[in-house]
Amino acid sequence: MQLSRPVNNKNGTVPAGTAGSSWKANRWLCFFVIAMLWTTVWQMPPSPALIFDSIASSTTTSESKPLWTAGEMKRFMRLPCNYVHDGFYLSDSNEMANQVYQSLMELKDDAIPLVIEVGGHDGITKSLSLKSSICFRMNTMLIEASPSNYKVLQKARNYDITINKALCEDDVENIVMIENTANSGENKIVNRDHVEANEKKKNKKSGGRISVTCTSIDQELDKLALQLPISQRGKLFILLLILDVEGYETTAIDGINKYSPKKVYIETNKLDEEQQIQIQEWAESHGLGEGRQYGQDRQYKFHPTIEEKKPSNLTKQLFYGARNYTPKDTHRTSEASQAYMFYGE
Repeated sequence: MQLSRPVNNKNGTVPAGTAGSSWKANRWLCFFVIAMLWTTVWQMPPSPALIFDSIASSTTTSESKPLWTAGEMKRFMRLPCNYVHDGFYLSDSNEMANQVYQSLMELKDDAIPLVIEVGGHDGITKSLSLKSSICFRMNTMLIEASPSNYKVLQKARNYDITINKALCEDDVENIVMIENTANSGENKIVNRDHVEANEKKKNKKSGGRISVTCTSIDQELDKLALQLPISQRGKLFILLLILDVEGYETTAIDGINKYSPKKVYIETNKLDEEQQIQIQEWAESHGLGEGRQYGQDRQYKFHPTIEEKKPSNLTKQLFYGARNYTPKDTHRTSEASQAYMFYGE
């Protein structure tokens, strides 16, 4: 006796042709179709199961953002990392991508790394996290206090976590900011005495006084972790912290106690000697060591930089065709291509 294959239809019967020899003849076709579907699904990027609910976190972003694991980033990263819209800081942007890549490749696949850029500006022209976000699908949080900068940032980086708040001391709920209309990269958090003095001088570069809500990195990461399953909360960590807040770096790090960054890049040119000592003490308390000065910035726990290591196959794979500087305004490929790393090699 032959057994027929059950079929779901209206009358509960088995349609003709689905039992016996006809089923045996068609089963190889079924296996082939299933195999093709499985191959297609395997090649598609996964639908991230980790969701950051930005509305629940009380930030001003309006969409949920997916969080990727290190394993997903390694599998679906875009190499070479030659995204050309690098803004003003071409070499710094490449170096941040170099540092993130080297750390990422050392992580376990179930880790959930996060790059935090404080002082994200507009997210484009002066952002150092842009390449890592674009090329590696790196989870990225940008914190920008200036409402005018944030208006651009929110649109330009709508695939990242964006927060329109200032990093303040624990007992402060909001601060006053003066926006520099001549250079939005130099908007400053000030005390009220400074605001009044500025208004009396009628400084044409200064915009109006703005009240900005306060937060801390610990608070924002706690909110982010709550959106994860309990089993994954301990896997969320700061892979790289980028700090550029016009002299308020010491205030910003006061709110980073629960989470220890693996790498830190801090602008120090506007810090006095006492503030630089505070930065160093904080770094040592988080196991970051002494660090080193790199121009106007302080680097902690950095891998060898692009300049320090000889060009290797890894470097070429990572940056082939990436801009090293702004190319000449010319239609001649022979001249313009000189601005691109490893071009033609």
